[in-house]
Amino acid sequence: YGWRYTKSKTKTTAICMVVFLVMYWPPFGDLIPTLWAHKLYCEKEAGFKVIVTSEQWAAENPGMLETLSPYEKFTPYQHMVMGNKRFAMKFEMQLIEGVAVRREVGSIIDIETKKILSERVDFSRGYRYYNVKDWRTIKMWLDESSCYSDEELKKNKDQRNVFLKKLN
Repeated sequence: YGWRYTKSKTKTTAICMVVFLVMYWPPFGDLIPTLWAHKLYCEKEAGFKVIVTSEQWAAENPGMLETLSPYEKFTPYQHMVMGNKRFAMKFEMQLIEGVAVRREVGSIIDIETKKILSERVDFSRGYRYYNVKDWRTIKMWLDESSCYSDEELKKNKDQRNVFLKKLN
């Protein structure tokens, strides 16, 4: 409608294009770069990986695995959550510059050696976590909470839980 109205008043395609871009850019200018970046990061970096298996850790720390028992509730500890006296889960989120994409990493860490045993990387997109006073939070069409479907998220969580059970 805006294109036809402007064309009827100005008779110039160039002015119509400028008016179209002025109307389009604020709400949708970041749509394509954000969707593209989210897809690219999901394909390249997302996933669950075991860096040190429970067997490797047990071999490096003989007899220690048998002495560990899980806490009934996760306990906060230095920006992490402890599962027992040796292992903690650390969650980090970083904004990717230039697009509305966040890298979210959940790691299981040996708190004594600071060695990362496993890592789950995921990406979300949209402005909802940036700043509630930011006008861009209304851009609901950009929101996506994960690279994965609900089924894939459950599979990743099950993999992490199996790994944690071996360490407890």
